[in-house]
Amino acid sequence: MAPTAPLWFESIPAHPASRDAAAALQRRTASLAPVAVRSYFVVCAMEGWRRVQVDQLVAWSGVPPATLKRRLAAAGVTPAGVAAWNLALHAAWLLDVAALPAGAAVSCMRLARGSALRAVLGARGVRLAAGRVEPGAFAATLERYAAVLRAAFPQ
Repeated sequence: MAPTAPLWFESIPAHPASRDAAAALQRRTASLAPVAVRSYFVVCAMEGWRRVQVDQLVAWSGVPPATLKRRLAAAGVTPAGVAAWNLALHAAWLLDVAALPAGAAVSCMRLARGSALRAVLGARGVRLAAGRVEPGAFAATLERYAAVLRAAFPQ
């Protein structure tokens, strides 16, 4: 049986839509990661609604840091990259699926300003214009992330 992340939920997302995003991310992507590091992917999906230090995500996952780095590096993926994808996906969900205004997404994600939201999304190829993303941005971004994981971890 695959390891799962501990049910610590130290933080409660600032918006109920963040929990929906976390569930969708976990369902769609966690099984694409190798069992030995899967709990890190689950933690990133669940806690990626706001910025969290990678070391904290690793600690919550229970995966030894050296094991995680070694397994991900062999696949051309980094712990920070996984966290960044999840942060961007949470932002895309809030703007696209939950249809929140950009200011509300910034607040929910505890970002300092709108430019931080633009940077988070832009780093993963999601365009934020006039406080909105294109319809379907979440699904398209999730598919790009899943493709990255499938390429990194062929089944």
